[in-house]
Amino acid sequence: MRILEVPESGSNRIDVDLEHDDEVIDPRNMVGADEGCDFRFSVNGRILTITRTDAEGWEYAIRLRVYRGSTEDIPDFTSTVYTYWGLRREEVPEGTTKVIFHPSVTTI
Repeated sequence: MRILEVPESGSNRIDVDLEHDDEVIDPRNMVGADEGCDFRFSVNGRILTITRTDAEGWEYAIRLRVYRGSTEDIPDFTSTVYTYWGLRREEVPEGTTKVIFHPSVTTI
């Protein structure tokens, strides 16, 4: 898993070049996004398109979890179990019933 930082955008859409064509975005949690924002993600090859569907743009950089399908286990994004990585401004998604703390988390 790696963290992809996406810069702020004055538009409601941005295209981001991914490192590999088998990367999968975790749609449950965008670290740094304003509360209540509604985003849609689509991947075509190595291009990730992020669209904010409820307004124009966003004021801060956002961070997404990205998993590489060929070398990592992809979590079940519909699961109510969530692994907390201790990222700045990370929030546990709604509907979570169990939180697992990643071994790298030393302080909450």
